[in-house]
Amino acid sequence: MDAAKITRETELDEIGINSLELTEVVMDLEDHYGIEVDLNAAEAWDSLKNVGDVMDAIGKLVSAGT
Repeated sequence: MDAAKITRETELDEIGINSLELTEVVMDLEDHYGIEVDLNAAEAWDSLKNVGDVMDAIGKLVSAGT
């Protein structure tokens, strides 16, 4: 998928992110932002369905400084 066409509403599975890849993405975001996401892979997959969900979850943790 062309990155320019990805929006907040883009479903993760539409861009080829499965549960294992989501775990890797979350770990990379934790390292990049110095945060800790307290979700196991199953919980993350259930609550993070689209790009906006990921952005919101990471944004909240960054803002809180956790």
